[in-house]
Amino acid sequence: MMRDATAQWAKDELAPLVRQMDDAGKMEPHIIQACFDSGFMGVEVPEEYGGCGSSFTAALLVVEELAKVDPSVSVMVDIHNTIVNNCFSYWASDRLKAQWLPRLTTDCLGAFCLSEATSGSDAFALRATARRDGGDFVLDGARAILGPNPNPNPSPNPRPRRTLTLTREGVDSNPNPNPDPDPDPGPYPDP
Repeated sequence: MMRDATAQWAKDELAPLVRQMDDAGKMEPHIIQACFDSGFMGVEVPEEYGGCGSSFTAALLVVEELAKVDPSVSVMVDIHNTIVNNCFSYWASDRLKAQWLPRLTTDCLGAFCLSEATSGSDAFALRATARRDGGDFVLDGARAILGPNPNPNPSPNPRPRRTLTLTREGVDSNPNPNPDPDPDPGPYPDP
């Protein structure tokens, strides 16, 4: 059902604008908002936070159908769902989930840093750190481009130890609410 709805939307709404957006090198804002309005930006997010409450497989089906028409829109939806939303869903405190997931499913496009000069696009080779300095955090590292970064920690266990949410208003910090000395269960552990 979600696959069919996405395919129809992509054919009717997205396809007519792909060439224009590619030529301009810019995504139309109403296309981004339509992705939110159609539920494409919160596929796995629980319904209590405004998402569809569906599965990782459903998110991939949405991404696949969008990619058939416009890979740029598909990548935006993919990063937003499978990386940004899942970082909040799996590792943020209940307070941060309540604050951010409703926005991430309706009108707030997420992004975060990926590359450092020495790691290229290998997210597990990143060396940037964040340390508390009084009431502030000092971010230490060099970034080359913006994109997805599923592991901001140099730890051998890729699960985040602290969630930092950077906004125009400042930084919100939260210790990892799910500390676990066991080996990493993978990037998408069971909730």
